[in-house]
Amino acid sequence: MKILVTGVSGYLGGQVGVRLARAGHQVRGFLRQTSHWRSRPPGAEAVYGDVTDALAFRRAASAE
Repeated sequence: MKILVTGVSGYLGGQVGVRLARAGHQVRGFLRQTSHWRSRPPGAEAVYGDVTDALAFRRAASAE
């Protein structure tokens, strides 16, 4: 399953991303340009934007 996780630069969001990846899911993390996904699992995709930007959020959530 493809899953979008917001807040992956924080502790909780980062751990959620790691656990989902370990469970075999395709993880896409959504974070701000100024942030860094420290616990990014291998194969996970980082998408940059702001959750208050509807267009950026739609792009991050797209299946592409």
